Amino acid sequence: MKRVHSENVPVEDDNGFEMEEEVEAHPPTKKHRRSSRAEEQGLPGGLSQRDLNTQQEGGPSLPSRRPAAAGAAPTQNGAGPSTQNGAGPSAQRADARLMQSQRQRGRVAPLRREGMAGHLKKIRLEDFMCHECFEMEFGPHITLVSGTNGSGKSAVMQALQVSLGVSARTTMRGPNLSHFIRSGANEARVIVTICNKGPDAFEHDKFGDFIMVERRIILRPGDPPSTSSSYILKNAGGRTVQGSPKDLLDAMTEHYAIDAANPLTIVTQDMARCFLSGAKDDNRKKYDMYMKGTLLYQIQDSLQEAFISLSNSIQCVSIAKKTKQDLEAKLKEVNTKISQLQDLDEQAKLMDQIVQIRSWAMVAACESQITDIQEQLETLPEQEEELQERIETVDAQRRAAAQQVQAVGEEMNRAAAGDAQAKEGLLEAKNRAAAARTERNRLQAALERSRQELENVKNSCEHFKEKMLKGADNEKVAQAKARLQEFEMRIQELKNAADQHQQDFARLRSVYTELTGQQDVLKKQWADLHHRVVNSQSYVQSLENEKKELEQSTKNRAMAFGGRAVCQLVELIKRNARNFQHQPIGPVGAYLSITDPKWSVSIDTGIGRLLTNFICFSKQDAELLRRLASQAQAQQVTVIQTRPGLSLHNITRKPKEGYVTILDMIEVSKDHGPQVAIPIVNMLVDSAKVEQVVLVNNDNDGRDVIYNNAAGPGFNAISLNGISFQGGKMQTVRPRQNNRPPSLGMSATQQVQQLGDLIAKEATELGKHQEALTEVEGKLRLLEARIKDVDKECMKLQSAKREAINGMNKLQNQANDLAPEAADDAEDARLRVATETLQELQVDITKAQMECNEKEQELEAARKRHEELNQAYMDLRGQVQARNDYSSYQREIQRAAEAEGEAGRELKGLQDQLQKLRDTIKEYKQVLEAEQENLPFVTGLAQEVCTKEQAAEAELVYKEHMLRRKLEDTPNMSESEQAEYLEAVLSSEALDAEEKRLGISRRTQEQALGGSKEELELECRQLNKQVAKQTGVFYRIKTDQDALIKGHTTRIKALQALRDNVEKTCNEKFHMYLARRGHLGQLTVDHEQEVVKIKVKVKGASDPNATWVTDLKQLSGGERSYTTVAFLLALGQWSESSFRCLDEFDVFMDAINRRIAVETLLENALELPDKQYVLLTPQDIQAIELARQLLETKKKIQIPEFFVKTVQMRPARR
Repeated sequence: MKRVHSENVPVEDDNGFEMEEEVEAHPPTKKHRRSSRAEEQGLPGGLSQRDLNTQQEGGPSLPSRRPAAAGAAPTQNGAGPSTQNGAGPSAQRADARLMQSQRQRGRVAPLRREGMAGHLKKIRLEDFMCHECFEMEFGPHITLVSGTNGSGKSAVMQALQVSLGVSARTTMRGPNLSHFIRSGANEARVIVTICNKGPDAFEHDKFGDFIMVERRIILRPGDPPSTSSSYILKNAGGRTVQGSPKDLLDAMTEHYAIDAANPLTIVTQDMARCFLSGAKDDNRKKYDMYMKGTLLYQIQDSLQEAFISLSNSIQCVSIAKKTKQDLEAKLKEVNTKISQLQDLDEQAKLMDQIVQIRSWAMVAACESQITDIQEQLETLPEQEEELQERIETVDAQRRAAAQQVQAVGEEMNRAAAGDAQAKEGLLEAKNRAAAARTERNRLQAALERSRQELENVKNSCEHFKEKMLKGADNEKVAQAKARLQEFEMRIQELKNAADQHQQDFARLRSVYTELTGQQDVLKKQWADLHHRVVNSQSYVQSLENEKKELEQSTKNRAMAFGGRAVCQLVELIKRNARNFQHQPIGPVGAYLSITDPKWSVSIDTGIGRLLTNFICFSKQDAELLRRLASQAQAQQVTVIQTRPGLSLHNITRKPKEGYVTILDMIEVSKDHGPQVAIPIVNMLVDSAKVEQVVLVNNDNDGRDVIYNNAAGPGFNAISLNGISFQGGKMQTVRPRQNNRPPSLGMSATQQVQQLGDLIAKEATELGKHQEALTEVEGKLRLLEARIKDVDKECMKLQSAKREAINGMNKLQNQANDLAPEAADDAEDARLRVATETLQELQVDITKAQMECNEKEQELEAARKRHEELNQAYMDLRGQVQARNDYSSYQREIQRAAEAEGEAGRELKGLQDQLQKLRDTIKEYKQVLEAEQENLPFVTGLAQEVCTKEQAAEAELVYKEHMLRRKLEDTPNMSESEQAEYLEAVLSSEALDAEEKRLGISRRTQEQALGGSKEELELECRQLNKQVAKQTGVFYRIKTDQDALIKGHTTRIKALQALRDNVEKTCNEKFHMYLARRGHLGQLTVDHEQEVVKIKVKVKGASDPNATWVTDLKQLSGGERSYTTVAFLLALGQWSESSFRCLDEFDVFMDAINRRIAVETLLENALELPDKQYVLLTPQDIQAIELARQLLETKKKIQIPEFFVKTVQMRPARR
């Protein structure tokens, strides 16, 4: 039965004084492992021999943890361990037995014929080592096994160790159990029978008088082979006992204090030879045997376990102290709560003041925010207008730059169209200039003729005047001149009127020409706007239809690639699936996706026209599909025919690093497998060269691909906005500006949303176009009315001019009619004729002058026309000459593109700023409306709390309180610092924090108080009693622990004394056994170095000149063997094992040493009759018979024959 004892462990509390605590410590188990250094153990509190020496010098210390045999060794003064100092029942029995042996020294104890509890009864070996089948019984006292080498004596010892739980490596006969199986066998078995009689029997009701321990070792085939072993424990009747065999075996060996691995229990042949070899670590092995044999390891281990258990007792003291401190803290808390009850009224007043201040502060804050927002809203629209104007300016610059890029590109393309076209244009311009020069020369010649005719008419008129007046009557001539002058005056008046009409007509004609030009411009504008309106209406209608189709495409993806007609075609294909040799693939777009949506517009530009295609694999399937497409009215569908089973095209050309192609950015849905993916990819490669079209971020990169082969030779490019750049003579193809969302790269929902935005945008543009068209129509109507008015004026002027000319003719006719019919004489007739002639000539002169004027005007117009055409010809000739120089175009395009990009980036930034500004304005307006709505409500709440005057008074009191509290902490504040502090404490954050603090404090106090002041005082009195009681408990525990610590320290000192006494006793025994041979011996135990040193003075008892031998290798073999036996017997008195086995104890001994050794062993067995000895020797048995006779003579007793049982072994059968 295990006993429980107490140990004291010195510890310190938080205040630095020692405490003690009583804890339970348990006796050691049978399994121990030796560690040569305390640091290797890994245990808290583990100490080495140096620590023991320190303790011996006066410092408190603990023993190191060492494995120990079962039992404890007493000391001569009775200071050994007891049930109170950590020793177990084994130590008590050893103590009593040693004391009895010392009192009865020289007397023989009663002998037995049967073994005691724990003695070996029998052992049986089957296929174990060299034994096929061997069985042997043991005597109750001494069993001497004799046999030659190779007879299997040592195998019996190994079998005994293996059956009692020793590992194969510990037996020193092999690394694993397979070495114990006899050669040729697959299983070995060892059965050991142990006596179990008497009061010390182990679970006698379960096992009976004998315990049978069977161990089986089975060799399992394999490469390498493996072994397994098992234990079976049986009772005296041979029945297996229920329970864990290993646990039962451990309990039984612990009960009988059997440690088969202990060299004092079983000394194997290998151990004896190793001990006698005088190896380098021989002294350390002797120390281990010494500590195990004297049970000092066990005592140290028990004290160490007691120390560990006692160390855990600090928790109990800590718990007691923590309980005490918790009660004191709770008492203090209750007292604080009681005192805080007096502060609640003051806190309530402060909270009321804060509420009053905050209520009207909220009103002030609301009014201030309204004012601030209104001021912001007054300035923000101006910023919005400035941003809008800037956006319009930058957008105009961007559009102008884009138009310039396009215009220069088109101009460069036109310039590169070819020499023939340029020369034809030049020749045509030259011909027009030549025709204009010819017309100018013709008009010049006509004008000269008209002038010549006018001059001739004038000369004729003057000549006729002279002729008429020559020889005529002066009076009549004067009358004729007067009539002629009057006629000329009237003609001149009519001429002047005609000239004026001509000038007015020319002026109105220029106005008419200008107005008709404006009319032509307006008509073109009207036609353009009318075309835009019609196209926009059609475009909006198509977008709305497409939106409806896209809304339906969320359920059917094919709807996005051809609309309802394609969906109907897909349904027809499903219905006619049996009629197709191979299932068609299409529309192609339904199987494609884009890995990066960034390139959706670019990819749509490159392959958008192919997304509605269908792929067939035979001519019959293609014809059937075309019929179905016609039936579904899917005219936009293109059928591509290919062959089934084709492999993927080999793409050998790759762009340079950093460039990706359309083929890199598209992928075919993995749900359809390669039978769908390969035809689609091949079709895109064949139809769109997707492997040769790289995707670039901007137009400059696209031009770089074409001009400089940036992606490699032969590659085309498409920019991010969908502009295509094609090789050869570089062509820039801009996408149709329909702004439709790309079919790929967007979900149907996103496309529907984008189309909705586009429809709204186009509707807005349509409205603008219609308004502009209406405005142009109004201008046209006004201009047409104006043209009609001018045309009427021109017609009137022409009529007036004709009337003036007719007036001149009429005047001439009238002059002729007014002339007298019959002249008085011939002179009168001549004058009359001359006058008429002159009048006619005058009319002709006037008409000629008018004709010259008209021709001069026509000549001036022809001259201007010629100059213009000639200048155009010269300019065109210069252009033709500079036709081959494209660098200026490229530089201009690059500059315009850079300007477009810069303007675009600036425009994007400005638009973002504008949007943020508008969002801010909208947010401000919303906040303003909310604050304006909230102001009456906040004011009403504030008035419910207090008046504005009361709030001002509360603010004053609150400031005084806060300042007073601040001055208590900081008395040396200046006035400016005080003002800053008061301003800070009235801030919203400070008021919130103070109110929160006061609220939390108040709620915490109320919740913590949980009642009235009387209840808290009652709780305080109860806590005072509990604190006093717990304080007494704590100090009682502390006093007890101090006593335990003191006791534990005493036991450590007692252990040191025990070590000295044990060393002294073993030294005396060792000396006594060596003295039988006339030798002197001395044992020296060095616990610091953990070694045992043996000195032998051979024949030192009779030879005073003999020297001490410290190296046992200097002794003879027999002397070393006898020294070993003496050492083992000196230590053996402390072993509590029920039996001891010595294998080849007399090796290397001569006859005399063997006799004395055997005599010593027999005497030791007589002194300890409860011990069972098993001795193995390769010698004959005569030495033991002789030793027995000498012992009987020496002791004057009769030793019975059963005291020594001899077993003669023969060589094992193999």
